Formats: sequence, structure tokens, C-alpha cells
Amino acid sequence: MDLIFEYGKPYIKYEHDHREIIGEQARPKVARILFGHSLLNIFISPMQMQKHREHLGDLIDPHLLLPPAIDTKRFRVLNGVKRDPKKIVNVTGRLYESKGFRHMLQFVISKQGEYKFEIYTKNHKDVKQVFSKLKDVKIMPPVENDYLPQVYNSAGYVIHLPRALEACGRTIAEGLLCGCEPITNVNVGIRSFKEFNIGNKKLFDIKTFRSYIEQGLFSFWRAVDTAFHGIRDKRKKTRFDIGLYYKYN
Repeated sequence: MDLIFEYGKPYIKYEHDHREIIGEQARPKVARILFGHSLLNIFISPMQMQKHREHLGDLIDPHLLLPPAIDTKRFRVLNGVKRDPKKIVNVTGRLYESKGFRHMLQFVISKQGEYKFEIYTKNHKDVKQVFSKLKDVKIMPPVENDYLPQVYNSAGYVIHLPRALEACGRTIAEGLLCGCEPITNVNVGIRSFKEFNIGNKKLFDIKTFRSYIEQGLFSFWRAVDTAFHGIRDKRKKTRFDIGLYYKYN
């Protein structure tokens, strides 16, 4: 904040959640300043962008809608991994209340005898105590990121039912790329990409979805370059500029 305002540094704001505008930590006055002075505001789902527009109006412009940054070469349908169409996986980092702990518990209870569940969470010991009396439920610590594609490919569904608004819902996007059907709710931002028909097995096109994600990196750097173009023209290139160019080409 000091660098931005005291020294007048130009900046681009990448918004990861809704913290500036919603909840106990919301800072509406600061949000108006941050978004209003940014050269470009970046959002990671249409829902997140719309929520910010409701609170900040045209201060969010100009903005860029960026798809989730996922390595599509790793998160894909894998040959040789047996998929269980009755298995549902939940991968949310830490399954606490805002991430949908209660919603998940209610869903598992309602589907007893119909499906098998695998829940990967950092607080696996606490979650296991609550789910211990339920059948066909495995509670495990998180797996390494390199192993996640195999987890998704082994299941028919990926589930995420957060109580709080989630700007994207990366786990749903990863599961979709790996061939899972999504089970989610309106609090997950990835669902607001209406053009991909997420949640509609007949209309969802995984190739189009993958292509959109792959183009996201290029769209991001083109937008950044455009935003800073006028400033860059007014000064000589530095080693930092040249480093960025060679790193991201």
C-alpha cells in the first residue's frame, strides 16, 4: 500500500477472493481506492466480477476475466487409471465450515449405500471423527499435487459444496479436466462460466474448456502488456523487463 500510494507506483490488481468487499475483513473504502486506481483489475470468474461490480460499480473497469491457472498437460483424462463411476472425491485443502464441512456431511448421509467417498483434507483427523460411523467413506491427508490427476481419474464425480462464496473453485475445474462430473452449488465461481455448460454432461465440451484455460496465460500477459504499454514507452527497458520477456516469451 505504501509503495503504491506514497511513491505513485502503477499496479495491476489480481483479485483472488471477495475479501475486500464481503465478510468481517471487508474494507470497502480501501477497495474503492485499490480498484479505482488500478491500471487493470483481474477476476477469476464471472460471479466474482459481478459481485465486485455490485459493490464498486464502474471502479472495477478496465478488467480482465482470467480462467483458472491449471496445467492441462497434467490434469487430463489418463489412460490406464481405472475409474469407479460410483466414487465421489472431495479435495478442498482443509474441510472446515466455510469450505462446506456441514454440507458435505449432509450429502454423504443422504447418499449412504449409493456411492463411495474419498475426502482429502489437512484436518483429516478431526473430520474422520465425525464421519467415522458412516459407511464407504475414506478420510485421508492431502496428496502431493503430482498425484492429484490420478485421484480425479479414479472417480466418477468431484464434489465441492462451500458455504461461503468461492471466487473460482479450482478443484471443480481440475476434476472436469480429468473427466469427472461436478457436484457443486451456486457459491462456486467456476459454475458461472455459462458458456461451458458446467454441470450438464450432454452439453459440456471438455476440449473447449481446456483450450480456454490454456489461452488464459497468453490473455493475461497480453492484457498486462497493454496496460503498461504507455508507461513502458516513456522509459528505457530495464533488466527486469527483459527478464520478464524471456521468462514468459
